[in-house]
Amino acid sequence: MDEPIQSNRPEIPPIERLGRILLVGLGNPGSRYARTRHNVGFFTIDDLASKERVSLSQVRFKGQFGEGVAPGKRLFFLKPQTFMNLSGQSVSQACRYLNLEPGGLVVIHDDIDLPLGKIRVKWAGSAGGHRGLVSIDRELGRPDYFRIRIGVGRPQDSQVVEHVLSGFRPEEVEVLGKVIEGAARAAQLLITQGLRVAQNLVNGMVFSAAGPQEVARSSGLKGDGTDR
Repeated sequence: MDEPIQSNRPEIPPIERLGRILLVGLGNPGSRYARTRHNVGFFTIDDLASKERVSLSQVRFKGQFGEGVAPGKRLFFLKPQTFMNLSGQSVSQACRYLNLEPGGLVVIHDDIDLPLGKIRVKWAGSAGGHRGLVSIDRELGRPDYFRIRIGVGRPQDSQVVEHVLSGFRPEEVEVLGKVIEGAARAAQLLITQGLRVAQNLVNGMVFSAAGPQEVARSSGLKGDGTDR
């Protein structure tokens, strides 16, 4: 009898069953970057912390930090203040101190490979050139954590760095509000109902000023919880 094929990909942890979860929003500190595309992770953590009635007033792990509770869980919120390309220093310190179980980390970040209005929930995978994720992978020594990817669009007439450090156009701002609400909701679904539920309810949606709309019955997901 043939031996079963062994996968090198770690089994996806059941995050909905974990008792301690760290939610990290990536961005750059300071007023110069406050409203840029690169900071949608910060926007989402602020929105999510507000929904959970958590103050991010503590200065810990080289970042702004807060903690709260949900039924059966302790939730920790972190906005690294190291600048994007050193985010891993902050995240790794927090992960070690909190002694998280595998699967207890959720990173929320911008993604130029998705248009504004699209959100993807996924497990592990490539950093895709995102400097914050590259730093986290390097400091943790692994890429195995949950991500919420928020589309900010790919530049058509500018370099990537210029694009992600630019602000949103006036016609995009109202859409952005719905996107941030959607990303915060995606995080809530992920930590309470698990990856599959979050993917099924979020990954096939487009968020616009009028609200979320389902665009396809197929989510385009692979069987291992990653996306294409």
